[in-house]
Amino acid sequence: MKLRTKPFLLLFAVTLLIRLALLIAVQVSDPELHMLHDSYGYASIGENFFEHGVWSQSEEAPFYPDVFRTPVYPLLIGSIVQLGGDLLALMLVQILISLLTLYFILRAVDLLSNGNTKVMLIIGWLYALDVPSIVMGNLVMTENVFAMLIVIACYFLFLPLRHKSTKNSLSFFYAGIFLGLAILTRPVALYLPVLLIPFLLWKFRMQALWLVVPVMLLTGSWYARNYAVHRQVFYSEIGNFNLLYFQAADLFAKEHGLTLDQARAHLYEQVQNEMEVIPREDPVLFYEMCGQKAKGIIASHPGGFLKNALKAQSNLFFRPLRGYLDYQLGVADVYSASSPYGRSSFLGLFAEGSHGLTSLTIPLQLLMNLAVYAALLLSLFRMFRTDRTLFWLALILIGYFVLVCSGPEIDARFRVAVLPLLLVFTTKGFSLPRREGIV
Repeated sequence: MKLRTKPFLLLFAVTLLIRLALLIAVQVSDPELHMLHDSYGYASIGENFFEHGVWSQSEEAPFYPDVFRTPVYPLLIGSIVQLGGDLLALMLVQILISLLTLYFILRAVDLLSNGNTKVMLIIGWLYALDVPSIVMGNLVMTENVFAMLIVIACYFLFLPLRHKSTKNSLSFFYAGIFLGLAILTRPVALYLPVLLIPFLLWKFRMQALWLVVPVMLLTGSWYARNYAVHRQVFYSEIGNFNLLYFQAADLFAKEHGLTLDQARAHLYEQVQNEMEVIPREDPVLFYEMCGQKAKGIIASHPGGFLKNALKAQSNLFFRPLRGYLDYQLGVADVYSASSPYGRSSFLGLFAEGSHGLTSLTIPLQLLMNLAVYAALLLSLFRMFRTDRTLFWLALILIGYFVLVCSGPEIDARFRVAVLPLLLVFTTKGFSLPRREGIV
């Protein structure tokens, strides 16, 4: 197998060593730098589930049921703890997940490029050296796991495109398993099957229904859990809270001349005052009221909402990651890790106060982003000419994530979750013209 040749072994070795180097640096400095605000919630849920049999972020009794977090990542943390592991063990597992992500990126590119080794290596190195992927894989966050599950699901989706056989049903079934697990990791993918399944049914007829079965079973199990606990049918997500905390608060702050933190506190207090119970005693009602309050503010500021949505796309695809790396290197606190430079201009990325290593990575990130998107545009053009099925599949997958990532909270870390997908779809862009029509 070509992945066992020296160029690919070197690729995997460098991917491993870079991530180990950052891990060691944080471990020597302060292991708590692996943790952000959300990290503690994931950890608490995982530990409470195995120790007390409850799905809760509470640190002690009474354990109020959590409605925001889906099961995969907290269960991963809890399982590692039950096996005697600690924070270091979790980070080592996430490095392994990064290597698996690279492996399936290469397998997918191998399929789409008809075994073009040079293209596989180019795309592999773009992932290996991607700064946001390296940094976020060193934090207790879901991006790393989600990226792996999405790219594995896509690999199994590509198999029927390249190999017409009776095994297509099995490929769709496997794709459905990993897509379902991805949805149970990050709810942002919840509505992806709604766009994906009609296209697959049109192309592959009844075979594509094998993707539906595991997706429905996996996501349906969480709907059932929520109904059993809260007597309401809903899927765990934090969308309405983020809508209030980021989108609506940003618009409210600008209208009333407040800081973002002041606007958040004011809106939170408004929602709490309108409830007859404290939020933790009825989190479902709190979630619904956050959505109602946020949507009312957004409806009054459609222009500001659209502006934020466009800015979010710029942050998602082009903005270099800085704050999270500075945080892990000890020059930014946990409160500013995700947003100290999020509202500044691109020139602000080179301002004083950042770690020297972080500043060195910014030009690298900008150049790598430019290479990826140039290749992606060329690839889409070539797919439109030579492989319309793959072209429409790419538009559905990429377009979906563009649509769901539209808030002012969007930054470079959100790119980590979809980068493997983008890289796979650059395959034709990195192929030589003479190979066009083969890929």
